[in-house]
Amino acid sequence: YAGDGLLEYDEYNKQRVDKISPERAVDLKLNKEMLYSRFLDLITGLKIPRPIEVVDAETGSPVWGIEYLSVKDKGRVVVNLVNYKTEPKQIRILNNQNPVSGINLFTGKKVDTIKLSPLEPVLIEVLSQ
Repeated sequence: YAGDGLLEYDEYNKQRVDKISPERAVDLKLNKEMLYSRFLDLITGLKIPRPIEVVDAETGSPVWGIEYLSVKDKGRVVVNLVNYKTEPKQIRILNNQNPVSGINLFTGKKVDTIKLSPLEPVLIEVLSQ
């Protein structure tokens, strides 16, 4: 949870008996990149499945400023990507933590890494591993 005192009371405004462990609390005074990193750590720690991830093509680290959404449709996985930073970014898509190739549905070209220009949406169909 984020902030102080959140989730202290239940939906009936009764104080909760079970407290949320402090290691799951998030300090909202962190800068946005650190806050993003903290949420990624929490998601990993809670073992929330993330079959599709987007990472920096050079470092393999999670990327900041790239929004993505994946959807399964008729047996295929399509990923919508947008770079909200001001500089182009070279990224790679992971499926279950493994790098995968894809087809750019706008150009029809096969891609392993993807150069995302600022504010230009890209649709990638993930190819099977």
